Amino acid sequence: MSVKHQIVIGHSFNTGMSHFKSWTKRMNGKYKKTTPFTIALDGTVYKHFDPKYHSAFFNNSIDKFIIPITLENEGWLTAQGEYFVNWIGDKYERPEEVCEALWRDKFFWAPYSDKQLDSLAKLVKELCDEFNIPKTVIDDNTHKKRIVEFNGICYKSNYSKDFKDLSPAWDYLSFKDRVELNK
Repeated sequence: MSVKHQIVIGHSFNTGMSHFKSWTKRMNGKYKKTTPFTIALDGTVYKHFDPKYHSAFFNNSIDKFIIPITLENEGWLTAQGEYFVNWIGDKYERPEEVCEALWRDKFFWAPYSDKQLDSLAKLVKELCDEFNIPKTVIDDNTHKKRIVEFNGICYKSNYSKDFKDLSPAWDYLSFKDRVELNK
């Protein structure tokens, strides 16, 4: 166990807890690029393991010092005539409108839910209190050169221009207010 100084939020690129199911099957159940928590679209928080331990989320030494969290979300979408598909070609079938914003060479994004925002804010505040992590939230999804040194809450996309989570569909400022101002 190591002292945690950061919470990193990413998303699953699918729904229906498919990412968790694949974790349990990959590498004969020994897949380690996981997170201790998933927050489903309906706001349900799933705890997969104790966050005092670490996984191979980034597959490097920073993993010991972070608590990664996965939000269930399809990520970027592609228009296919009258409908949208995700990165593996599954049809987007939720009733919520797709977010339109050009970011990292993609334009259509699956929305996150208000219930996820509520559940994530609550979970993050609890984890910050438990692990003495500052309740300081980065308010955007852009790459930050020295993100490894940051103490607080950030997003996977803050680590690299190659990561597309969290997307422009996330309400960064509302989440920041809920955590920092205890709204």
